[in-house]
Amino acid sequence: MLKGGIVWRIAIESLNLLNAVDGPSEIVFELGRCFAGNDGENYWDDWLTDDEIDLICGVYQVKTGAYFIAFYCYNFNHPIETRNQTSAKSWWPRPAVFENSGLWSGYWTPACETWYCNRRKAIFDRASGPYAAVGWKNALTMSTGAKRITVANEYLSSRFLEGVRFGV
Repeated sequence: MLKGGIVWRIAIESLNLLNAVDGPSEIVFELGRCFAGNDGENYWDDWLTDDEIDLICGVYQVKTGAYFIAFYCYNFNHPIETRNQTSAKSWWPRPAVFENSGLWSGYWTPACETWYCNRRKAIFDRASGPYAAVGWKNALTMSTGAKRITVANEYLSSRFLEGVRFGV
């Protein structure tokens, strides 16, 4: 939850916020991530796996109706198996899709909250269903300039902080 974004917003409806800021769990050394601090020390924190993120976002596999035929590499005349192709659909966008949308500016804004509440209402009213990645890309198209503004803001902020840090 400390990472923020769409996963944070979905999670705060179900989790106690005090648990999230209570420090690393007992299994942090097994499933967590290690970060090197500026002081040379290593610090550990919990980290969500891709499967956990998919669970939070409501991802599931849907049969597309298309078939995939696998062939032996050396003999294309004999298929070795035929499988139904699947497509991942989700009730909420995965973080990478959300963070690359025109809606995301690097932090949760009132526009993000409005979008989230409208999406939740559409789901509960059965007015909208899950989307594949392409559907999410289209559904999250807000402002074509938002990503450029975010990149410029991050660059200028880091330049400013470096100036403060080094007294420039």
